[in-house]
Amino acid sequence: MQAVYGDKCVDVSTIRHWVWQFKQGEVREASLFDKARLGRPVTATDESCQECFEELALENHGII
Repeated sequence: MQAVYGDKCVDVSTIRHWVWQFKQGEVREASLFDKARLGRPVTATDESCQECFEELALENHGII
């Protein structure tokens, strides 16, 4: 798989962990998407937004 997908391929240790979880009955529903987590959602999703944030953070460093 790594020959085809390169660095985007899932590591074999991750697959082994998934298989172990499945065999233990820990996996109740399969999904390719991340589960919802606590905390603030990511809002800086593109390159320009992240660059603006970094500039503002550098300009305001030490003000608070």
